[in-house]
Amino acid sequence: MLEEIFDVVLQPTMRFQVSQLDWDTLPPLESDLSLDSDFWIGRLPYSVSSESIIDAYSPAGFNFHPSRNPGYRYAFCRKVHPPNNGPEHLRWDHDGVICRALFLSCLIHPTTIAPDCSARLFLEDGELKTIVPGPVQGALTQVWIVATQWRDWLTKAEGELLRDSLPIYIQNPPDRVRRARSRIDQAFHAFYLDQRTASIVSSFGGCPTHS
Repeated sequence: MLEEIFDVVLQPTMRFQVSQLDWDTLPPLESDLSLDSDFWIGRLPYSVSSESIIDAYSPAGFNFHPSRNPGYRYAFCRKVHPPNNGPEHLRWDHDGVICRALFLSCLIHPTTIAPDCSARLFLEDGELKTIVPGPVQGALTQVWIVATQWRDWLTKAEGELLRDSLPIYIQNPPDRVRRARSRIDQAFHAFYLDQRTASIVSSFGGCPTHS
């Protein structure tokens, strides 16, 4: 039997109100957009349902089925080939490719897509067999946007910019650039404004000075 493994992270709907103008002039991605070989933004592989993924990564209860919105705008999906043995076989985004893409997408246009809606899918001959939740709880698993109304999606043009920027982003940068990226990423995940401000300010600390 042919086993295929996919890492996915969902962009949920209904987290913000959105203006009619944004919806009309800046619509979300409507079709699959390739980011790289076996990596795309769009529909889930093999028509896997978003409900099954949300069930898998949501906290389990007993006789407890809260009302929720199971929809998703789109998903970041990547076919992966982890080692057959060891913890990386079950670890979502074991090589960090999706997290780098999510960070870069937030630089292009901030959205709430984050590892709190992630999972690793195991399929055999195109049939879903197992879902392993990603890092859905804990530090750095959620992205916060301070707004009551927000366009919580990428447009086609923004997706294409992400695709074109990824090869440049993954090049080996100087240490000060890596430190700045890390601190900006911490700002995206910080809930409190003072923490976010401190991370943004400290990201400039690695810049060279000139006499």
